[in-house]
Amino acid sequence: MALSPKGKRRERPALKALIAFEAAARYESFLKAADELCVTPSAVSYQVRGLEEQLGVQLFSRKNQSVCLTETGESYFRMVQSALERIDSATDHLHKLETTKSLKIRCAISFAVQWLMPNLPQFLSEHPELHVRIDTTRAFGSFFNREAGDLEICFGSSEFTDMHVEPVVFENILPMCSPKLLAGSKPIKSPADIANFPLIHSVNSFHLWDGWLSAHDVDRQPVASDLGFDRAFLAIQAAVNGLGIILEGDFLVRGELMDGRLVTVLPDLEPRVKTCRHFLIYPHSRGRSAHVQAFRQWLLRQMAACER
Repeated sequence: MALSPKGKRRERPALKALIAFEAAARYESFLKAADELCVTPSAVSYQVRGLEEQLGVQLFSRKNQSVCLTETGESYFRMVQSALERIDSATDHLHKLETTKSLKIRCAISFAVQWLMPNLPQFLSEHPELHVRIDTTRAFGSFFNREAGDLEICFGSSEFTDMHVEPVVFENILPMCSPKLLAGSKPIKSPADIANFPLIHSVNSFHLWDGWLSAHDVDRQPVASDLGFDRAFLAIQAAVNGLGIILEGDFLVRGELMDGRLVTVLPDLEPRVKTCRHFLIYPHSRGRSAHVQAFRQWLLRQMAACER
């Protein structure tokens, strides 16, 4: 029901009648409208006549076997046609939303930059039907609730009792730097020699320089040339640029190690710190999604290859 200007409810015309009127007005022919709608001309005429009676106006002038819109009918036709086009557009949009297969992934920006983006083309080539969205915000709760996220590659913590949680990859935490830094006049033959170089700190890391130096009995105070970053990928880039030595997992810098932009400092040093800092998590209900399982299986295959 619709409201009249005085606030009283009036009966809304039936959609069937509006569709018949729009087709008849477009063709200015009940016969052609009937062909389009797969009904008889008399059925179109009946719907239009009922619409005119309901509205209390004449929409068509009828002469012999022909019809033409009145001035009122012409005005009403333009508005009805626009409304029906909007309904069609809304329906098409809804259909696209329902048929688009989407996968919403959240991860740390460093993981996205260093690993996911270089490897994502392979997943997309295997699953071209999926529309993938990557979210690097830190708001954990809203991603699965308000934003309907599918899965997250979480850095650091695995303590989510109401989620499916599994480790993604184990990595070695190592001191690394640009080869041009090692080519200078100061050789690094022991952990104590590292104290002679600028250190690059990734402040959100769970493995910091203070702990590493202490574990190797190196007493070193911070110096002005040390650098600190709140994102691992920035710290990694600083190391690539020869600004100092970084303490990072060999997983995120796999590409830089393979192409020689970074090298391991004291590669034979033991003991190494081997740890898992990345976990795949998703609500148990998302585990039934074929898209989530496709990404999970692909991710674990890729990670297994990284550990070999």
